[in-house]
Amino acid sequence: MAHVANAVRHREFAQSDNFRVVLVGKNGGIKLRSDAVISDVDMFAVIDRMPMRRAERG
Repeated sequence: MAHVANAVRHREFAQSDNFRVVLVGKNGGIKLRSDAVISDVDMFAVIDRMPMRRAERG
């Protein structure tokens, strides 16, 4: 998983010093990307739609 994190970090942040939020799924795919602050409600809404989270909730 570390190699996936490093690849995302390089791709998303290498060319900018600006603030950015990136939510990465377990498969390494970008689930959310924003240059603005994301509320906890919005962040958890995205997480709750992920397959792994849905499986946890039954």
